[in-house]
Amino acid sequence: MSIHVFIGNKRLPARNYQKDAFNDLMSSNENSLTYNKDGYKFVLQKIENYPSYAKITREDNTSFLITNDNSVYGTSPQFPNARQSSSNFKEGKVQIATEDFEVYYASNVVKIKTGSTYYTNNDDNVLIGWHGTYDPPSGMDGE
Repeated sequence: MSIHVFIGNKRLPARNYQKDAFNDLMSSNENSLTYNKDGYKFVLQKIENYPSYAKITREDNTSFLITNDNSVYGTSPQFPNARQSSSNFKEGKVQIATEDFEVYYASNVVKIKTGSTYYTNNDDNVLIGWHGTYDPPSGMDGE
């Protein structure tokens, strides 16, 4: 399982001490953990409604996210107003955007403008294809 940190819009591999702290927190019943080892000191907190994410806050009060979620689809606390994405292209239903909105995809968001055509699955998640395509969503093979 890969563990990544998000600094701004950048997704980077977590360092070993971050992975250790993250795994300790996620396997405990606690909501937060203070890490102070080998010169690294930070607080790690679970994020409500996002079970595979935590927030790291360093001594200088800078913070960033850490996750073990390798999926490019779904939601992220980094973009709380973005809609959930999906890659279940077999369920595609055509929609027309009635307002501008964002969809979480690949550690970032895809922006869909009013009047644009997009597709949803049976759960109303927006279908997003390779490189953020949505009209129509395309796989790596262009189909």
